[in-house]
Amino acid sequence: MRRYKVIIANYLLKHLFNAITEEEILKHNGKKFIVGGKELPEADYRDITSGARAMKEMYVWKMLSKEMKWNANKDIYQKSQTIDDVLFGKAVLYTLDVMEKKLDKLSQL
Repeated sequence: MRRYKVIIANYLLKHLFNAITEEEILKHNGKKFIVGGKELPEADYRDITSGARAMKEMYVWKMLSKEMKWNANKDIYQKSQTIDDVLFGKAVLYTLDVMEKKLDKLSQL
């Protein structure tokens, strides 16, 4: 039963809830940012890189990311009743890691 539940959940999440396509994400080709196959203007480049640097240093970002890590770890190690609880906590940590790495890359450009 569990296997069918996972298969159905994966199908639904992949086909119904994935509202963002690859064309909508921010890409960097070494010189410019590209979204949807179009290069962004130089002003947007400066806004993105300076915004990433500023966001990374914001006190509220630091506190929110610490709180997310704390809550995820609490869910994983203290409150988890099933493997799904552990996986959800790990998903939160993974999401935060992806955002932190993206901010790091953008702020170093």
